[in-house]
Amino acid sequence: MPYDIDFYLNPARGNVPAWPNRFAVMSWADWLTYDAIALAPRIDRPTLLVHSEDAAIPEGARRFHAGLAGPKDFLWTQGTQFDFYDSEPQVTIAVDTVAAHFARTLS
Repeated sequence: MPYDIDFYLNPARGNVPAWPNRFAVMSWADWLTYDAIALAPRIDRPTLLVHSEDAAIPEGARRFHAGLAGPKDFLWTQGTQFDFYDSEPQVTIAVDTVAAHFARTLS
């Protein structure tokens, strides 16, 4: 990775000893230039975003949500990007919110 991220380096979290902590540099340009915001108006199905100010690209999440064409919900909560992977209460808050969203929109 281009910088140290505790989640990937800490064995108590996401570190896997067999993983050499590398990524495919050739994929970085595609990741950085992918424009999900431009695609938001094409999404007309019920959509829920769970995000926080300290997660990745909060302004992008706001813009994506604003551009959605269909019914939309937004849970703005606390936590860093990596907290949503394995830390309480972020995981439970996100999972409970998503489960309620699916129960409401898929029935």
